[in-house]
Amino acid sequence: MKDKKNVIIIAAILVIVVSLLFLTVTVTANFIIAYIFALIGIAGLLLCTFTMLNKKGMYPWIAALPSAALTYLIIEIIVSAVVVVLEQLFVFALPFVWFIVIHAALLAIFSIRIVMLRGGAEHIEKTGEKVAPKVQHIKSLQADIELLISQTDDAALQTKIKALAEMVRYSDPMSAPELAPLEQQLAIKVGELKASLADPEKAAIVIGVAERILEERNKKCKLLK
Repeated sequence: MKDKKNVIIIAAILVIVVSLLFLTVTVTANFIIAYIFALIGIAGLLLCTFTMLNKKGMYPWIAALPSAALTYLIIEIIVSAVVVVLEQLFVFALPFVWFIVIHAALLAIFSIRIVMLRGGAEHIEKTGEKVAPKVQHIKSLQADIELLISQTDDAALQTKIKALAEMVRYSDPMSAPELAPLEQQLAIKVGELKASLADPEKAAIVIGVAERILEERNKKCKLLK
């Protein structure tokens, strides 16, 4: 909420600064056009920043929105300043119709860019939502194995459990229906390992079987890609 208030304050300051120019220059059609598009740029920056703050889970991709809006505002102000200053100095007066066309073109270009950026960020978010359940099984399995390390005092067994946990850690986390039987076997072996911690020799055998199952799972995972 504090971030949003700060954004609103900054936007209000920008609007006030732009509006104060009415007191310092001769008001012409081009100046009014520049003023209107400046307000549009400020409003766009405000909306894009709010979008970023409301979707922090999509960061850093969503952060490109206010960056694009700020770029538009800067370019729009520079173009407006050049045209208005030249007109105020009686050097050159650009026909207001052409000034509108230039601003409309700039606005269209950056609007398309912002729409594409937002669409890309949403696509990434949806892809992440689909992927999350598919990698959850391996991550959960790794956590279960790591918990077993502290449940035995046998140093050799601890080393073997750590090695198994590392093997799981560096395995492809993506799951698939075809891998389900092997992953189920792995889960069963982890359960057997937990039950056999009091017998290091038996636990070592279970770890060996689990490693072979994991190797088979990883090979099959590569073939499925």
